[in-house]
Amino acid sequence: ITAKDTDLNGLHTVSLNGTLSRDEDGSITAYRWTLAGNVIATSTTASVVLPVGTHDIQLEVTDNSGAKSTDIVRVIIQAGDIII
Repeated sequence: ITAKDTDLNGLHTVSLNGTLSRDEDGSITAYRWTLAGNVIATSTTASVVLPVGTHDIQLEVTDNSGAKSTDIVRVIIQAGDIII
């Protein structure tokens, strides 16, 4: 995912969406989004504010049997253009 900081404040809000995650033999009971080892959300979807830069966000899902699976999404926030 690539987004641009259009208001030039160095930050951008990104929507995370884990609704396509599924469990073939049961159901997903927990979602855990982390960035640099820190939990940033524990819901299926979330909005997070990220600074300009490259961020690898990990989604870990847990199913009703306790099995876990992870995926990583790379989010790039580009600095906006200053128009003079």
